[in-house]
Amino acid sequence: MLDMAWYSEKPSLEDWIQGYIEYRYGKKNEKLNEAWKILLKTAYSSPEIYQEGPSESIFCARPSMDVNPVSSWGNSKEKLRYSSI
Repeated sequence: MLDMAWYSEKPSLEDWIQGYIEYRYGKKNEKLNEAWKILLKTAYSSPEIYQEGPSESIFCARPSMDVNPVSSWGNSKEKLRYSSI
């Protein structure tokens, strides 16, 4: 996210992730590509509702089996977008 300031135009997510994978792991690997595709569709996906401000991460909530908004001023209930089992 912080390297976006160095781009003159918004890069495609697919191209950016591909570069990130190669930089982070030091090589191309189809298994890593598939794993990141799954992450982008699940844990790293964005809610499909309009909201002001960023989503609150459920990882910042107090431990609970029923996490509501992380803060008292939270604007949406965060839901897991992947199986927790």
